Amino acid sequence: IRLESIEYIGRRNGLDDRSFKGQCGNLNFEMHAYLRDYLINEEYVFPTAGFVEFFTEYDDSDISCLQDISIKTNLKVEPLHPDGFINDVKVNMQRKRSKLSAYDVNNELLADATIIKSHAPEKQPIIDLDTIKSRCQKPLDVAQQYDTFRNMGLTYGRAYTILDDLHVGEGEAVGTIRGSKLAHERVNTPFLDAAFQVAMAAFTHGNTLYLPTDIHQLQMFVPKIGKHVKACAHAVLREWSIKEFVTD
Repeated sequence: IRLESIEYIGRRNGLDDRSFKGQCGNLNFEMHAYLRDYLINEEYVFPTAGFVEFFTEYDDSDISCLQDISIKTNLKVEPLHPDGFINDVKVNMQRKRSKLSAYDVNNELLADATIIKSHAPEKQPIIDLDTIKSRCQKPLDVAQQYDTFRNMGLTYGRAYTILDDLHVGEGEAVGTIRGSKLAHERVNTPFLDAAFQVAMAAFTHGNTLYLPTDIHQLQMFVPKIGKHVKACAHAVLREWSIKEFVTD
C-alpha cells in the first residue's frame, strides 16, 4: 500500500497550480493574496495587468504575443463585511481560434484580446539605457508618487509598490522595477502594473486618474517573468488629451 501526502497528491494532480488558468478563473483571495493590494476609489478591482496575465496563460506559444487587448469594464470585488471578502470571483475565459474573451458570471464581457504569432527576434534587442537616462534626469520621489496615486483614488498595497526609482524627461519616463515575489505567473501581474505606473506617474496631470484600458500589442521576449526579476520600464508619450494619453 502506497500512501501519499495530501499535499503531494494535489501537486501531482495539478491542484496547486496557482495561475488564473490553473484555477479555472476562480480568483481566490487566499491563493491570490496580492489582489487585495489593488483598490480604485476604495473598491477592490481586478487590475488590467491581471487580465493581461490571464490572456498570456491561454497563449500556448513558448513566447507570448497579444494584440488589441481591451478592457471593457472594471471587475469589482464587493466585501461581505468590513473584515472579510468574497472568497471567489469567477472569470470565464472563452477562446475562439485566436480570439480570447473574458466574461463575468453574468456573461458580461470584461476584456478581450487576440493571440498573434510572436515576432520576437532570436536575440533580444539592446536598449541604450544610458541614453534614455540622459534624457530623463528629473527624479520623482517614489514614496511620494504612491501617495499621489492614493490621493487620486488608486491605492497600492505592498505587492504593487515595487518601483525603486523613477525619472522623467520631456514626454518620457524611466523607472526601475525591483521585481515581484510571484513565481507562478507568466507576464507577472504586479511586475506589469509597475510598468504602467511609470507611464501614469510621468504623464498624469492634476488629480485626474488615468488607467490602462487598451494595449495595441504586447510582445514577450522570454517564456515568463520569474520571481524577483529586476528590470527597467521605459515609457514615451505619443498622444495626450484631457480624456486620455497614449504611450509606448
